[in-house]
Amino acid sequence: MLIETIVAIVAIASVSIAMIIDSTAWHIRGLARVEERGAFISKTNIFLYGGRFFSLLYMTALAYLVDIGGTASEIILVSATGFFVSSIANQAILGTRKVRKRFVETVAYALHLPARECDIDADHFRIFSRSALENRLFLYSSLATLIFSMGISVPYVVASIFPEYRMTFNNLGQIINSIGMLMVLLVIDNRMYKDWDKGSIRESNEYYTSSRTAGLMIASTFYFSANFLIAIIE
Repeated sequence: MLIETIVAIVAIASVSIAMIIDSTAWHIRGLARVEERGAFISKTNIFLYGGRFFSLLYMTALAYLVDIGGTASEIILVSATGFFVSSIANQAILGTRKVRKRFVETVAYALHLPARECDIDADHFRIFSRSALENRLFLYSSLATLIFSMGISVPYVVASIFPEYRMTFNNLGQIINSIGMLMVLLVIDNRMYKDWDKGSIRESNEYYTSSRTAGLMIASTFYFSANFLIAIIE
């Protein structure tokens, strides 16, 4: 029981760290001057690969829970809690002006990037505003976050029910992830790079930050609802 609890905590912490890293990268890039963009892209890519490590750690933890006989309800609960904590952490760290400023500047310093103040324009500070629901970047990024969240968790839920097909479902999860990644590369990153060139990256970062919070909260709500339904059926 103790081992299962520790693994569950590792899973929750890992997915939270992975999501925070992914959300922070564009805020760091927003600090770059035109002549520094190459260095900032290079260093933030390294930072993003660090986030990939924690995503893999999260999936490994879920795989272990499946292998030791974890039920679908248990896997769902761990995933729901992980996405809920990720959403709250994303909002607490990047959705608060003072905390975001301190966090982004600290990470940039750790990456040995040129010292730059994280300037947050109050006119562009939008978290869950009416305009966000009309913004394509917010909508697409929320959807991509939801798809990615499902891709790294649903296969393990299904594998706990049909363990004989766990490798098949694991690979299916990679296919789901690829759909989310294509959305990021073709739609979201494309838009972010264009806005970076136009000098409006700070405004886009607000929509991007809030979309991550929304997508993770939707994933969490979906899983908590599923767990509630399973409890009623049982």
